[in-house]
Amino acid sequence: MRRLVPLVLALSAVAGLAQPQSTSNATAGSGSEPKNVRGGGTENFIPKWTSSQTLGNSLLFQAGSDLGVGTTTPEATLDVISSGATALQATTTSTDIVTWGVYGHARSTTGNAYGVGGDTGTTGYGAGVLGAAYATSGTAFGGFFSAASPDGNAVFGYSSATSGYPTAVVGEIESPNGVAGVFKAHSGSGLLLLGQSGPNFTDVFSVDAGGNGFFAGNLQVNGTVSKGGGSFKIDDPLDPENKTLSHSFVESPDMMNVYNGNAITDRNGVATIELPDYFDALNRDFRYQLTVMGRFAQAIVSEKVHANRFVIKTNKPGVEVSWQVTGIRQDAWANAHRIPVEEVKPPEEQGHYQHPQLFGTDPGRNR
Repeated sequence: MRRLVPLVLALSAVAGLAQPQSTSNATAGSGSEPKNVRGGGTENFIPKWTSSQTLGNSLLFQAGSDLGVGTTTPEATLDVISSGATALQATTTSTDIVTWGVYGHARSTTGNAYGVGGDTGTTGYGAGVLGAAYATSGTAFGGFFSAASPDGNAVFGYSSATSGYPTAVVGEIESPNGVAGVFKAHSGSGLLLLGQSGPNFTDVFSVDAGGNGFFAGNLQVNGTVSKGGGSFKIDDPLDPENKTLSHSFVESPDMMNVYNGNAITDRNGVATIELPDYFDALNRDFRYQLTVMGRFAQAIVSEKVHANRFVIKTNKPGVEVSWQVTGIRQDAWANAHRIPVEEVKPPEEQGHYQHPQLFGTDPGRNR
C-alpha cells in the first residue's frame, strides 16, 4: 500500500502537464484565490477578457512587427481601420505650455521623411490631414507648422490631380465668418507671399513684408482701385538695356474718358468727326478742345456730339485741326459706383495718415 502512494502522485503530476495550452491559472475578479481561466481564439489575434474567466479575440491583430486594429492585413507598424467617423483620436489633458495629442517625428537624415501623412478616398470630399480648433478663448490653431532650415518649407502642398474645377487645387483656405488667411514675415525684407509657375518655377506674383506687390501677368479688378499714384514703367526706347521710362497716369475728379485726333476741313471748311459706335451710350457731359495747325484760322464746333459724331467748321478750307473731346462715364457700373472726390475720414481713422512720414509725423500714426 505504501508503494501505491508515490505512483499515484507521479501520475497526477503527468496528468497536470498534459492539460491544454489554452488553460492556465490566474487570479480572476477581485478575489485572491487562483481560478482556472479557459479560452480559445484565432492565431495572431491578441486576446481579451470575454468574461471574468475566459479569453477570446480582440480587435488587435499582429502580423510580424505590424499591428492592426480592425484589420488582419496591417500595412504599417500601427494600421487602424474604422467604420466609424474617427479612426484614431488622441487627447492630452496636460496643462503644460506645450503638449501634443499626436506627435509625428521623422528621424531620417536623407531622402523624404514624413512625420505625419494622410490619404483620402477616390470620391466625395477627402482631407489627407484635417485640423480643427475648438478653443473659445485665447489663440486656437487648427494646425501649426514650422521649419528650422533656412531653405525649408513650413507648409508644402502638392496635388497630382489633372482635372476638376479649378484644376488640381493645391490648397484652399475658407473662413465663413473671419479672416481666411494671415501671412506674417518677421524679416523686414522677407516675402509674405510668393507664387511660382512653370517647369523652372518662375516668379509670377509676390507680396513682400513692405506691402509691395509684383504680378508678372495681367491684373483684373472688378471693383474700384484706390491708389496714391500710378504710372507705366517700361524699358527706355532710347536705351532699353540701361534705363527705364515712366509716365504718370492722367487723373481727374470725374470718371472721364478722353478721345482725340486730327482732321482737315474740306473745301467748305467742314470736317465731320466719327466717334466709336458706343460713344453716346458710354458718355455724357461732353467737352471739346480745338487747335488749328499750320496757319492762322478760326475753328468752332458747329454741331455738338449726336449719333456718335460731331462737326468742326473753319473759316477757311483745307485747315488741319487737332481735336479733343471728353465724356463722363454713364454706364451701369459707373452710375452705381461713383467715386466720391472728398470724404470725411471715419472716426477710427481720424488723427491718422495714409503716409504720416510725408507730413513729418510719427510713422505709428498710419491708418
